[in-house]
Amino acid sequence: MASLINLKNLPLNQIHRHVMFLFTCWIFSLFISPVLSQEKSADIILIAPSYTMNTKQPWAEAVVIKGDKIIFVGDEQDALSYQNNATQVMDMPNGMVLPGFIDSHVHLLSGGIEMNDCRLHDLETPEEIYQ
Repeated sequence: MASLINLKNLPLNQIHRHVMFLFTCWIFSLFISPVLSQEKSADIILIAPSYTMNTKQPWAEAVVIKGDKIIFVGDEQDALSYQNNATQVMDMPNGMVLPGFIDSHVHLLSGGIEMNDCRLHDLETPEEIYQ
């Protein structure tokens, strides 16, 4: 059987260098490689027409989400580079992603009047009303 390195004919210091190199590669693969691979990983990839509200890029093909943050907005190919074996890919060609709006929609006058209302509709006994 052919081997890459014939250790029988190498001096001890060269064997030591080869072993240290292999050990270093092993350490890199165990500790550093997973950290690097997590940098471009996503929990969810939404592939759908996405309106961005950005005048320089009003539309995108995909949105990438990790945790509770949007980490990428752009084309589908670049978005899929964030995919790992735990990523949920949602391909929705007939859907649309829009920015979230939170609108309490309180009209000033009616909202102010409502704050002064005496709410009795959920009270069940006269004692609760008199409290």
